[in-house]
Amino acid sequence: MDNIKIKPLDTSDIGSNAWLAGMTDADGNFSINLMNGKNRSNMVMPYYCLELKQTYFKNNNNINLSYFNIMSTIALYFNVNLYSRERNLNLQPSTKNMYKTYYSYKVMVANLHKNIKVMKYFNKYSLLSSKHLDFLDWSRLVILIYNEGQSMKTNGSWELGTNLRKNYNKTMTTFILFH
Repeated sequence: MDNIKIKPLDTSDIGSNAWLAGMTDADGNFSINLMNGKNRSNMVMPYYCLELKQTYFKNNNNINLSYFNIMSTIALYFNVNLYSRERNLNLQPSTKNMYKTYYSYKVMVANLHKNIKVMKYFNKYSLLSSKHLDFLDWSRLVILIYNEGQSMKTNGSWELGTNLRKNYNKTMTTFILFH
């Protein structure tokens, strides 16, 4: 049996291939947030989110592997911030040298015009899981808000967002995949 040949790291532009679609199928989501405003009008906020988490057991051996670089590249592609969090958990308080480190990196796209770029990417590189259905519904809402703005009217963004959330993400009961 031949050994698997290790290929070099792919440094091509994020928007030039379907890699991000695969990562999103695994660890991303398209969400619809209904925001009831007390001092402002109600608003629907569609957003795309990709979050990667990693855990390392450390013995003071300075493992320095991280999702930071790739997540920074994705954040740069969508022109948004990268949110990160690091937490250390001491497993043996008496020795202070055996601990776990938790890392979390999150890219969130909520700006309407930046969501259009998200739509263009996923229209070009389709998702292969049920998240494709979430994306299609999410896209309908983004397009409605883009064309007509936020609206409480019948057939407006609030009504569409409310109706979409009834069969969306974890509450989805109807699966018709056609891609």
